[in-house]
Amino acid sequence: DVAALISRLEKSRTTTPRFRWDLPAKDAFFLLEAAYKVQVTQRGRTYEDDRDIKMCLWQLVQWCVNPGYKTGAVLCGTFGNGKTTTLYALQQATNTLIDAGLCHKDMGIQIVDACDLLQIAKDYKAYKAKREYPVLAIEDMGREPAEVMEYGNRLSPIIDLLEFRYAHQLLTFITTNLAPEDFGKK
Repeated sequence: DVAALISRLEKSRTTTPRFRWDLPAKDAFFLLEAAYKVQVTQRGRTYEDDRDIKMCLWQLVQWCVNPGYKTGAVLCGTFGNGKTTTLYALQQATNTLIDAGLCHKDMGIQIVDACDLLQIAKDYKAYKAKREYPVLAIEDMGREPAEVMEYGNRLSPIIDLLEFRYAHQLLTFITTNLAPEDFGKK
């Protein structure tokens, strides 16, 4: 009976935890802004109350608190506009929420430099661990070569990693200095 098969299929369905901050948007904004200020200070700078930064943080907060299907986010802009600072603030705020039980424990963000991924790709076990990590952030994508040679074999570790993560619905954050149109070409 088809109905019994469908029922059986639905019962076997497992749900993968999705990245989401279980917090009202206003509170999430204050948390992310505080984490951003901490990151600015740790970088030896002084936080300036900037409207553009607040708008970017607010957009990111909306993305974090609203439920739904998410496979990634790209933070792009010129050198020194706060992409890396925002990424580390997001990681710090997320870890704080995990510790408080307001974000799923498997949603911690692991950050890796795009160029380091090329070296990691030479060790399949380490590369596989990065590739399968639930929430991965690739820092400064676009400055790495598209391919690397390993014992005469051409490898495209970044493309392979992104395709794997998309196919398995794993969340990926990316920062890049490339303009959106150049990022797509890369």
